Amino acid sequence: MGSFLSITSDTHYAKDIENVIKLAKVEHYITKYINDMKWQESISAQLREIDSYHVSVSVILRLFRRDIIKDSNLKSITRYYKAKQRLRIDQMLDLDAYLDLPENEIRKRLCDDIFSYLEEMLKKYQKLLHNNLDVTILLPLLRERIEAIKNEEFLDDFYETQLYQRIISTEELKKKIESEGV
Repeated sequence: MGSFLSITSDTHYAKDIENVIKLAKVEHYITKYINDMKWQESISAQLREIDSYHVSVSVILRLFRRDIIKDSNLKSITRYYKAKQRLRIDQMLDLDAYLDLPENEIRKRLCDDIFSYLEEMLKKYQKLLHNNLDVTILLPLLRERIEAIKNEEFLDDFYETQLYQRIISTEELKKKIESEGV
């Protein structure tokens, strides 16, 4: 029956390479296992009346620095697009709240913050989603999935990803430029 939920992230620079890696690793882990097609396929029939490969909810997590959020007056926004029959949740998160924390704590807090907002928005918009997605069935299944992510029950392959390689390459290039005084 296909995927019904898509989640991505957009994160500002996280102060230093250690924080960049921790946050990227946690974001990768969360988005990978919420987007997991096998999981979504396994529960899709419970959530939908009609066989569909239609994404009903798309989520963008934005982790921005506190000063940027304040100066630009940025806020979380949720909107239902009737023509696409899709709920778009654009969640603004305070990056500074996660800096310098241990990786496990970042993952737990981020999972709690994400689920809390998703739950609120899904309940608020459930009447608009009713033809495509049963929110009352989805929420406990999503909570269960988020708890498994919080408890790091899945394979963590971050260090084998292209994202990790790009972060390391960028840091090496930065150091090279600094050492050459360019």
